[in-house]
Amino acid sequence: MFKKWDENCMEIPDSVIGLRDLIIDCLRHAHHTEMIKLTENGTDAEIYEMANNTVSTCFQLCNKNFYDPTVEDLYEVIESLASRSEAWNVPTDVIDKNKEKVRVIIKRYEQG
Repeated sequence: MFKKWDENCMEIPDSVIGLRDLIIDCLRHAHHTEMIKLTENGTDAEIYEMANNTVSTCFQLCNKNFYDPTVEDLYEVIESLASRSEAWNVPTDVIDKNKEKVRVIIKRYEQG
């Protein structure tokens, strides 16, 4: 189930798909301003779709299954997204902060 990204929230999704969706929303949150410009002041749904497509593309580039990911796949995709975010001129501190937050959530999910 899709849950809105909240960088202060440590709620753990109940599935790997939930973790994937959290990554999508994290990307949407980190790139929100740029995505508004790219979608010409698009709706939240359009911005979410852009983030979803970006994460899906990263899964493809990493040869991972977007629809049936493993936890290990998520770690690889996070690194790919971080590299892409650097290329989009997202500040390194924002990338590192969000990447670490997602890693902590995934690790907590793995611990049950």
